[in-house]
Amino acid sequence: MIDPTTGDHRNYYYFKRAAARRIPITSRVAKQLAGYVLIERDLRMVATWLTMLERISPPVQGKQRHVWSTTDKDDDSHAQTLALFVAALSFYGKCFTQCEGRGVKLERGWIPTGFEDTHDLVLQMRHNFAAHSGADKFEDVHVVLVLAEKKGRLRDQALLVREMKQMESMISSTSDDFSFHALATALHAKVLAKLDELNAKIFREDINPKLPGWLAHEPHK
Repeated sequence: MIDPTTGDHRNYYYFKRAAARRIPITSRVAKQLAGYVLIERDLRMVATWLTMLERISPPVQGKQRHVWSTTDKDDDSHAQTLALFVAALSFYGKCFTQCEGRGVKLERGWIPTGFEDTHDLVLQMRHNFAAHSGADKFEDVHVVLVLAEKKGRLRDQALLVREMKQMESMISSTSDDFSFHALATALHAKVLAKLDELNAKIFREDINPKLPGWLAHEPHK
C-alpha cells in the first residue's frame, strides 16, 4: 500500500485471508542483503535494456571480436538504442560505486573469468561517455571548412560543417561471447547466489534464535 500524498509505503501480508505478522529485520547482515537486492535489480535492468537494444540493433555477424560500423538506423531508432545503452552503462557503473544508503558495492573480484577486458571497457565508456564525456574520444566533434573549388576558384559559397562521432552501443558478435550483455547476465547470476547465501545466514543467525520468543508473544497491532 502506498500513500498517494506522502509516498510512504508498507506491505501487508496474508495467509489464507488471515493477516500475517510483519517483523522488520535490521541486523548488519539484513542491511547487507538489502544493498545486494538493489544491485541485483540494477543488473537485471541492465540485461533487460541490452535485450531490448539488440532487438532494435541486431549484432553484426563477423569473425572479429570487435566490429565497428556506422549506423544506418533512422533518428528515432538511433535515439532508442542510445538511450538504452547509456541507461545500461549508468546502472552497471552504479553497481561498482559506493552509493549512500546501500552500504555495499561490487568489487573487481566479482568479475567472472574472461570478462575482465569487457568490464574495463564498459566502465571506461561509463566514465568518459555516459558520465563525464572525458578524453577517451567515445564522442568527438570536428569543425571543418568545406570548399568546392575549380581551378583555384570557389564554385559555390564556403560551408562550415560540424562532424560528430558518438558511440551508440557496444555489441559483441563472436561465438566466444564476452559481450556487455553476457557480462551483465553472468554477474547477475553471481549476485543471485549471494542473495541466497545471505538469506540463509539471516535465518541462521537472526531469525531462528529469536523465533520461539516471537511466537510466544502476541503480535503488535
